[in-house]
Parts: sequence; structure tokens; C-alpha cells
Amino acid sequence: MRLVKNVAGVDGLHIALDAFGEAAERRLFESQRIHAPQESHGPNSDADSRRAGRCHRPLPDDVDLFRVCNLVGDCGLYPGYVTPDYVYAITYPPKAAFNKHLDSRYRWGETVVGVTLGQAGTVYFEPNTQAIKAAGPPAAAPPDAGEAGGADAFRVRIKHYDESGSFAIELELPRRSVYVMSGEARTLWKHGIRQQKPGSLPPPPPWNPYNMRRALTLRATKAFSDACLQERLRQGTGEGE
Repeated sequence: MRLVKNVAGVDGLHIALDAFGEAAERRLFESQRIHAPQESHGPNSDADSRRAGRCHRPLPDDVDLFRVCNLVGDCGLYPGYVTPDYVYAITYPPKAAFNKHLDSRYRWGETVVGVTLGQAGTVYFEPNTQAIKAAGPPAAAPPDAGEAGGADAFRVRIKHYDESGSFAIELELPRRSVYVMSGEARTLWKHGIRQQKPGSLPPPPPWNPYNMRRALTLRATKAFSDACLQERLRQGTGEGE
């Protein structure tokens, strides 16, 4: 496992590469307790560009899912991580995407965690404030980081849209990677998922014949997160003794 903190100079954007093994990845990918029942996503299917999702609150009873939740804090990716009480499991067939958005600060807690299964993807970040847009990209990230083709390889790109100064930071998400959005990455940047381009991606494993990417979005609801943090504060100050 390899950790990268504040990716591309975006405070609070962290990623763990090669976070777990392929056997666990396959179990998470195929879990009927986590994912929605799927119609065919073959090469001629009308569903090729439609993502499908399934929400769970509380988390489904899946040991690999709990292990991933524990990993976020235990490996040092985000120490003090509040265990989520909600997971959104999304299937991205080829050509699918997710438009840029913000996860509400009033509905969700301090972090958003994303897990990539079955095929790589690309998450992008765009400034949500004029100050960040005017300042430009926070860092000139190298085009490659990690050993090319290895399990800990990923790429960061800066994409300039036009002369107005609009830009996006694109981060490739390899299989079995786990990323965290916290702090500024969580509140000052919108994020989305680029449309899949199968020809530019590595071949999927044999147990993913339709070349789908599955993602797990782990969040704590705001009330649950606040209650957990308040209890930690209470215990830290000795009020519970």
C-alpha cells in the first residue's frame, strides 16, 4: 500500500493505492448485499451509458466493507476517521459519467471516501470559489506518480478549459484505490467522474467481462458524525469519568 496526501496540492485530498488484494476486490465487486441487481451491460446494450446505484443506511452486513472502513483510519490515510453509517454503491458501465457536484455539508459529515473496483476511473475537481479559480491550479503536479503500470501507479493532470482561467484537476483512480475528500477538498472543490473511455484503460480482470467500474461512496450522515465527534471530545476531556 502507498499513501499520497494532499494530491496535486489540494488540501485534504488523499489516496491509498493498492489498498487491498484482488480477492477482496472481487468479493466487494460481486457482493449482492452491496450492489443493485444489474441488467445486461453487453456491448450492444442500451444500458451502456447509464450508471446504477444502491444506497444503504446502515451499512450492509459485509465483512470486506467493514475492513475497508477500518483501513481508512488504521493505515494512516485519515487518522480519526469516523466510521460511516451510509454507503452508496454505484455501477459505471462503459460511457457512464457523474456530473460535478458538492456533497452537502448539512447532510453529510467531515469526509467522503471513494473506493474503486473492477476497472480504473477518473475523478476531477473544479474550484467552487472565485478565489481558487483566480489563483489557478495549486500545484504543477507531475503527469505520472508511482511505477508505470504497477498497482500503485496513478496520474494527475491539469486540464485548462478556456482563456477565462477555468480548469480542472483530474486524478486517475486505479483499481483497489481508496481516496478521501476532507477539509478544502470536501468543501471548496466540486468533484465528478469523467466518462469512461474503455480504449484508454487497462483490460479488466476476467471476472469483469463487461468492463464495468464499481465504486463505493462511504459517508457518515451529519447527525451521526457530529455525535461521534462530540463523544470523542467528551472522553478526551474526561467528562465521562
